[in-house]
Amino acid sequence: MRGMSRSFVVAALFLAACDASSGPATPGRSDSGVFGGDAGERPVEDGGVTVDERCDDGLDNDLDGAVDEGCRCTAGDTQSCYLADPATEGVGACTSGTQTCAVSSEFPRWGACDGATGPSPEECFDGIDNDCDGLTDCEDSEDCGTCPIDCELTHDYGVELVGALGGAASLESCGPGCADLWVGRVGDNYWSGSCSIFEEEARVTVLTAGVITSATLERAKWDDYMRIHLNESMVWSGPDGNFPPETGGACELGTSWDQNPGLDLTTHFSAAGEIRFRIRVSVTGGGEGFARIRLRYDPSTLIEERGWSDAACVAAARRIADGCTGTVTCTDGPTDGCVDVGGVVVCEGDVATALDEPPHPDLSRLCRRASVSLTDC
Repeated sequence: MRGMSRSFVVAALFLAACDASSGPATPGRSDSGVFGGDAGERPVEDGGVTVDERCDDGLDNDLDGAVDEGCRCTAGDTQSCYLADPATEGVGACTSGTQTCAVSSEFPRWGACDGATGPSPEECFDGIDNDCDGLTDCEDSEDCGTCPIDCELTHDYGVELVGALGGAASLESCGPGCADLWVGRVGDNYWSGSCSIFEEEARVTVLTAGVITSATLERAKWDDYMRIHLNESMVWSGPDGNFPPETGGACELGTSWDQNPGLDLTTHFSAAGEIRFRIRVSVTGGGEGFARIRLRYDPSTLIEERGWSDAACVAAARRIADGCTGTVTCTDGPTDGCVDVGGVVVCEGDVATALDEPPHPDLSRLCRRASVSLTDC
């Protein structure tokens, strides 16, 4: 009994010594101050030096995309946090965020870092240090080059009254809101024969229903007889309804005709789709045959904005508008406030809302090309 008591005392003293050497322990937390054993021991290389997550500094030390993950905190506490390289915090566009301590499973833990903004690729000439290297626009020669910066702006927009002109068809402007559609070959005495019939086709596509508000056959010129067919139906003939040799009538009339029929064709142009014309002319001797259809339209309904480019040059023009030193000059734009695009005239008053605001106030919305020179910023 005495021997057993001595052995028990020795064992008890040994266990007490071991417990004293290990120090006090916090349940569920390692010596690193992180719950869950080795949750905070994720070394990463930083210039050859391993870096572990450090608690309560609000930084992502181990660069795993989380701040103070697993660290002890008091529920409801908040702290400033930052997810990127600490050297970039507070530089340029880079700002810290906020995270809140909340109960998660057994222990309170820090939540996500909300509102923090880290570095992003440098956007040249926006006046912002996007990559947070302390350099902006012309100062950031590695990303944006050095001033002066010379570039060309391009403004792409469409003005399309009709499309897909085919055969003997052409379009020319007759002023704002007015276009002349020519069908047939314009000229004089390009055919010859003896009571011979010649034909030409012309095709045009109306792109948008209701854009063309009126269409009138205003002029017809021919020698000796002419008929105009629209979508396989004859809509007009001159001068007297005859068409030899298919009908009676003298083959040679000895007259080159130039008339103004004034025929309303609006219903044919009111719907979207292709319109097919066929000009048929009976010629003896020399002859020709063509016609002009006058179209009226609302210019403000025709414009399609496609944007200004390129992005860096647009940004440079905006920086000049904001006060940087430089010039912006339109090199292809409106004359007297209007432009002719493929036979369709539109003016600045037609595009107040249809086209985007230009990147510099000296430019018209109708400007198609501009030179930009940013000399200092």
